[in-house]
Amino acid sequence: TRTLEVLSEQLEKLLRPELISLLSKSHRVVDLTHMAEMYGRLGKLQVLKEEYITARPATLHRSWFSYGPRDDLLAWLPDFYQQVVTALCDERRRCSEIFGVSDGVSVACRV
Repeated sequence: TRTLEVLSEQLEKLLRPELISLLSKSHRVVDLTHMAEMYGRLGKLQVLKEEYITARPATLHRSWFSYGPRDDLLAWLPDFYQQVVTALCDERRRCSEIFGVSDGVSVACRV
């Protein structure tokens, strides 16, 4: 049993760079679904969920911090809110596809 735990940890460490790469640039759900299957088989799906939750808001963060002193807040804010609504809808769909319907909703809420 201990040997399996050690091997599982080692496999997770080997998969982690690929996961980080996928999360930073991939918009393909199929790639992340495949990664979720592997992490699930290793009993490490929670690790994948936490990485996903950490990585996904980056686009909205960039958009939020793009607001500058020369921007008109009243013109900028509706566009930002629309980006948030679109991102939330997309995340709900993506998370359901990657993690399944039951887990997908909880992951999307944490994003």
